[in-house]
Amino acid sequence: MNFKNMSIKKSLIVGFGTTILVSLAIIVTALVMMSTQKAAYQDIIDHYVEANQRASECRIDYNIAARGLRDAVLSGEMSNLDTATAKMTDLETAITELNDSFPMDDKTQLNTFVNTMKEWGEEAQEIIKVARTDRETARGMIVDRCSPKLAAAAAAGDSLAAQLQAGQEKIIQQQNTSSTIGIIVILAVMVVATVAVVLMALKIIRSIVEPSNQVRAALVGFSQGNLGVPVSFTGKNELGEMCDALRTSQSVLHSVIQDISETTGQMAKGNFDVELTATFPGDLAPIQQSVNQFVVRMSDTITNISQSASQVSAAGQPEAEAKKENRKEADYHVSMDRLNTGTPTELDLTMEEAAQKGAQYLESLYGLDLEGAYVYMMYSPGTVTFPRAFWAADVLFEEAQTPESTRWNYLIDAVTGELFSIDHSRHLDASPSLEPDSALEKDYSAYAALAEEKVRTSGLMDGGIDRVEYNCQGYSGNDPVISLDVIGEKGEVLCIGFSRYDQSFLGLITDTSRKIREAVPKDVTGEGITEITEEYSSSSF
Repeated sequence: MNFKNMSIKKSLIVGFGTTILVSLAIIVTALVMMSTQKAAYQDIIDHYVEANQRASECRIDYNIAARGLRDAVLSGEMSNLDTATAKMTDLETAITELNDSFPMDDKTQLNTFVNTMKEWGEEAQEIIKVARTDRETARGMIVDRCSPKLAAAAAAGDSLAAQLQAGQEKIIQQQNTSSTIGIIVILAVMVVATVAVVLMALKIIRSIVEPSNQVRAALVGFSQGNLGVPVSFTGKNELGEMCDALRTSQSVLHSVIQDISETTGQMAKGNFDVELTATFPGDLAPIQQSVNQFVVRMSDTITNISQSASQVSAAGQPEAEAKKENRKEADYHVSMDRLNTGTPTELDLTMEEAAQKGAQYLESLYGLDLEGAYVYMMYSPGTVTFPRAFWAADVLFEEAQTPESTRWNYLIDAVTGELFSIDHSRHLDASPSLEPDSALEKDYSAYAALAEEKVRTSGLMDGGIDRVEYNCQGYSGNDPVISLDVIGEKGEVLCIGFSRYDQSFLGLITDTSRKIREAVPKDVTGEGITEITEEYSSSSF
């Protein structure tokens, strides 16, 4: 039976229905056996036991009659003859009932018993007649003729009782044999049925578990961005249809992603003469329209920029040449961090491009010249609590990475290079107090002014500043830190940290980073941006 082409409902009905039918068959068979056995025993009670009872009554009647006849002849008490006559009448009735109730086909012993009793009865009737007139002659007739025939009747009665007993035992033995065979048959049927039901159950379970496991693995792959998890199950039931739909989803999404990847890759290379050509079904269609419109507008924008650049190129050429001669690219060492496990995609910045972008942020925010520095890069495709691909860097002016080293760290978007966070950690020669300063919680105006100034000069906030709020106090190594939230007029928040020791700027976390982390559901746990950066910095702001 092929459960792959059978609906789950029908599969379960077949499985449970088979079990129920087998159980009912066993119960019906057992009831039939019990009914048959009951009928057999009832037959014994109705016929064999009754026949034995009638035979016993016959023997009792002729024995009483014989005793009465003997007593009358010996004692002369003629009333005993009436008793004997009455019992002989009862004997005839008992013989008739015995003939009617006899259950066996072989009536040889019955006929012998009945004939001997009748012969004795005839002799007894003749003796009764003689006894009324001649007791001595009657006495001789009892001894010579009645007693032998009475003994013969008794022997025939014993033989008849033995025959009935043997027949009764035979029926009981047959019923015992039938019961044993029935029990063996029922047990055999139960074993075979159990094996069949177990095999059927295993097949049903396999027909459900196998596709379910494939679907589960594919959906887990979906959640991890892997669309290549194979789903090989085929069938005409609900699970088969679900697997077909999942394979179609994989194919469609793979085609869509590949088309978008190729298109954006061409755009990254400066080729805007492209468009999405794959089929974007259903709710994906607006994405195709939006991207194609974006490509067209970007192409027009770049064309306009190129035309404008051409117009001012001649006027600005001498100045640009002068700046190029005066600017000197910093010479620093870039390598992949020993802890790195990620691999950037074609859409991501290369390690060198990311390091160059970070160098610009370090120069802009710290005025840091990276000449001779060591830049150790790490790539992450995103984490559970920070679902955005990013580059992280550990910047030192010594080759060895130690906890005591003076360092700068930053995290930037792996595709756009947008800054997520940046910080500076150092080890002070002094030993300032690391305990929170309660006075700063009430009056942090000096640091608020520093924060406003840093935001204005960094250009990391669009629009004006609405207010500065106290965030917290902590420390980085032996450097006490205060963190402030700079809130813009548009609601953006920039978290900035300063040293409480000498008011040096230590670092910041951008509003983009905050929004990415706050968009993650509260119950999500896992490795996040904080866990990644703690390998580089102990900054607490």
